[in-house]
Amino acid sequence: MFTHDIFYYHPETIWVLIPLVAIIGGFITKWHNTNARIDMARAGDSEAMQDVLDTIRRLEQRVANLERAAMTAETERRYAL
Repeated sequence: MFTHDIFYYHPETIWVLIPLVAIIGGFITKWHNTNARIDMARAGDSEAMQDVLDTIRRLEQRVANLERAAMTAETERRYAL
């Protein structure tokens, strides 16, 4: 039918395909490595964020204790308990 079929392979075609496959494979490998680094950074960020949240909770508790102590001392002084 057609003498120049699109799927007809010439021996020269393989030399063009090898570099193309290598280049595309390199891009895919780089993309996977980038995604892996991003995932690792997110995991590290969530751990760091958890540490920050724990520190904030501890500091809020300490402030609440100091406020309670100050109010107790003020109440005792005011009413001479």
